[in-house]
Amino acid sequence: MLVAYKRTEGDTIPREVSDIGSGEWVRLEEPTKEEIREVSSSLGLDESLIHDALDPFEAPRFEEQDGNVYIFLRYAFSKEPAGTAPFLIVLTKTALVTIALGTPSFLERLASSAVPFRTTERTRLLILCIAEITARYVAAMTNIRRAVNRRKHRIDEMSEADIVEFAMHEGAVNSFLDALVPQASVLAKIAAGKTVQVSPDERELTEDVILSTTQLIELGRSILKTMENTREAYTAISTQQLNRVIRMLTALTVLVTIPNAITGFYGMNVLLPGADSPFAAVLILFGIVTALVIVVVLFGKKGWFY
Repeated sequence: MLVAYKRTEGDTIPREVSDIGSGEWVRLEEPTKEEIREVSSSLGLDESLIHDALDPFEAPRFEEQDGNVYIFLRYAFSKEPAGTAPFLIVLTKTALVTIALGTPSFLERLASSAVPFRTTERTRLLILCIAEITARYVAAMTNIRRAVNRRKHRIDEMSEADIVEFAMHEGAVNSFLDALVPQASVLAKIAAGKTVQVSPDERELTEDVILSTTQLIELGRSILKTMENTREAYTAISTQQLNRVIRMLTALTVLVTIPNAITGFYGMNVLLPGADSPFAAVLILFGIVTALVIVVVLFGKKGWFY
């Protein structure tokens, strides 16, 4: 999809334009080769860098080439399993271009005028795009934190499905951090104002986004730490429960073995003490019961039956 927007001082909402030119915001989402070629030739962009933005595993970075600034980022999506997707913002001398492998929903907020901006204010629009990306990370992280906290308060009831869900959340948070840490570096470079000209108002907005990104990184690390502690607690509880079951099975095995051993011994076809006594069966039964009682008392004191 290729769409170009223009919004100047007199426009209430961004309006679509047919030609790609100066003072516009150009959206490329899941673009075709022809659309990439059209945008590249119109704005003097490097096609190879645009193709890099369509790589699902592209890492965030900052590049400058022929006067154009290429800011590679990743945005979060909540569709299970949660993760990140590549997103490129190109700041040219006359326009701003956003390129995505998918169809980021947060761009619709900008296109629908939910966030005020003018397409001629390229740096402000750039920072607003990054702010929208950060807001999606906030929503995704908040959902994961809620899910983790719910599981944390009922560790002893965790099922196999809960463990799988935990692993998915952990993978999502790690992918978020892999994107947010470079994003913080990119924002710091923008705030420095050496490559991108930033006005005082835009610098304040940039610092707000930097603060949000830093807080998200800390939140992600906190979630991972909570997951680690929960997993260790679950492992300790599971190990204790397993040991309890093994002790109980061991005690039951001993209880079954005692009568089997005694009756097996007296079942041999050899002369044994008391074999001719009319009370032999009673004595054997008494001995078995006595031995069982002693074993039950000993194991009960050690807590092997509970």
